[in-house]
Amino acid sequence: MGATSAVFSLIQGVLLTPPPYRKPEQLVLIPTVRTDGQKMDSPRGWAAQQWMEWQKEPKSFEGIAAYDWTFNFLIRNDGSQSMQGMDVTKNYFQVMGLRPVAGRSFEDSDFAQGPVKSILLGYEFWQRTFGGDKQIIGKTVRISRWQVTPTVIGVMESGVRFLPSPGAAKERNYDVNATVDFWVPAIPEPKYLKEPYWNVVARLRDGVIPQQGQQELAVLRRERRTQRRSLKGSRRNPS
Repeated sequence: MGATSAVFSLIQGVLLTPPPYRKPEQLVLIPTVRTDGQKMDSPRGWAAQQWMEWQKEPKSFEGIAAYDWTFNFLIRNDGSQSMQGMDVTKNYFQVMGLRPVAGRSFEDSDFAQGPVKSILLGYEFWQRTFGGDKQIIGKTVRISRWQVTPTVIGVMESGVRFLPSPGAAKERNYDVNATVDFWVPAIPEPKYLKEPYWNVVARLRDGVIPQQGQQELAVLRRERRTQRRSLKGSRRNPS
């Protein structure tokens, strides 16, 4: 289970509307497929342990990032409204080639274990909900069931849509062509490093074709499996 499938260009056949990504032809999704070619009973993502290894020395990739979908409610004095966003890893916006139009993007200090303390708003959501008020930067917003009220640190450029997330597809309001309402920083929890729920996107280096990137990941996975088998053998037969 979990071998890489063919990698797909985001623009060619995944998103209906081209998003404002830098050199989008270099962006690829890395979904999982069964190694025996059979159909999966339910969608699987990648374990953090896997994509964190890919990030160490990628020859074919300029960067590799992980993400997930999240759904919640914004609480205001006049009521609440649903909002859908993305949990993203530290280098996500760098990989995607996205920059905020107001405020700032996530910094290293935003990524820490514990409650989320910063949030970045989608342009359309900012216009629709806050009337494009630039004074929202630096203010806190109330999110349903969150222990801490996160601070708005920035507003992303317009037209940024979701990336596919097979695990979230069962949600009633799942729409891969909707614009993202918000982003929050996400880091893998040490005790869940082997849990396969992350989606992975990567940016190919200049001049690298998708097949080269897929071949590199396939080799890395084979090497990893060989190392695991060797370690198991060593534990059974200590010298």
